[in-house]
Amino acid sequence: EDFDRAIDAYRNIVDLDDSNIPALDALARLYDKVGDANSAIEAMSRVADLTPDTRQRVETYYRIGRALDEKLGDRVAAQERYEQATDLDPSHLPSLQALRQIATDGGDYDRAARYIDQEQSYTQSPRQRARLLVELGRLREDSLGDHTSAVLAWEAAHEADPENEDAALPLLDEYIAQEQWERAEPLGEMLVRKASKRDRQEQHALNFKLGLVCQNLGLDEKALRAYQAAHQLDLTDQDTIRGLAEVAFRLKDCGSALTNFQKVLTALDDSQTEARADVYFKLGCIKREQGQAKQAVGNFEKALGVDAAHRPTLDALVSLYAELKDWKQVVQYKRLILDNVYEGPERFRILTEIGDVWADNDKNPHKAIEALEEARELEPTNIPLLHKLL
Repeated sequence: EDFDRAIDAYRNIVDLDDSNIPALDALARLYDKVGDANSAIEAMSRVADLTPDTRQRVETYYRIGRALDEKLGDRVAAQERYEQATDLDPSHLPSLQALRQIATDGGDYDRAARYIDQEQSYTQSPRQRARLLVELGRLREDSLGDHTSAVLAWEAAHEADPENEDAALPLLDEYIAQEQWERAEPLGEMLVRKASKRDRQEQHALNFKLGLVCQNLGLDEKALRAYQAAHQLDLTDQDTIRGLAEVAFRLKDCGSALTNFQKVLTALDDSQTEARADVYFKLGCIKREQGQAKQAVGNFEKALGVDAAHRPTLDALVSLYAELKDWKQVVQYKRLILDNVYEGPERFRILTEIGDVWADNDKNPHKAIEALEEARELEPTNIPLLHKLL
């Protein structure tokens, strides 16, 4: 380990034979060990010029670049050497990594993205390739503002390594935003399965997203389990409570749906008219399912008090009063529906239905003719209508 005398010996060899590559290479490594960066670079440059071995030249250019970068702080010259290495071997990963770092530090994100893309294309390990593609996606998203290309990079990362969570997370959000529920489901499942080491807030968010995806796919049992897991992690989150209520409603679990919709209702303010009307409507449906017609009507009326034109509620009241054979109320709510129907065919249909109720159920031909004459104004040559009028 007498580096000084070793250097003298190799220099004597070079003095005798200035193209002795092993001696020059040994000198470069020794100069590097003793901290003489300039001499090391000079020796490596001679090796690069002399060697016929392409692989050695590539490796030498890389070492020169690293010395210029790390020891002398000359990044311009270092970049040139790294580029010389990649010109000879476009798949030389250490040089590509170094070039990417220089571009990133210099704020040249477009160039950095190109280097990462080149690096991942020559990377054999699927997991490492996936990590590079995730980084490429982040760079495109955060630094270049190219969302579409970022998604493509994350999709390629997921294809390379389906268990890569860093690729799955942004893709899950993307597929939910685009309502691509079928593509989102396996991502949500994988992320929830591997979420045990995440904090409670992250676990809650992932379970909620899985519940939302399954709910939109009609997988209500699976959605219920995901929402219940999310609810256990955060008992106060209103979106989770609403999800639980909606899924329980579809599963006809009246007790759970009623409890959760009541919680949702207490959290809504007066300005959220559409949401309040929808909750009252569903509470009315639950009461109707439980055989409590009076309470059902009460909730339906509350829904109309919030939104007088709430169509699902009006349809539900028509159906309920038809069951009760209260035909005047049936006609009243059909007329309320008619107040917000302006298209000819649907308006014509509702008017003929009103006419049929008066004629067939209430036995009131005068009221029936009144409604059918309104319909005839819309379709004066409709043969079945003319027969009814006759």
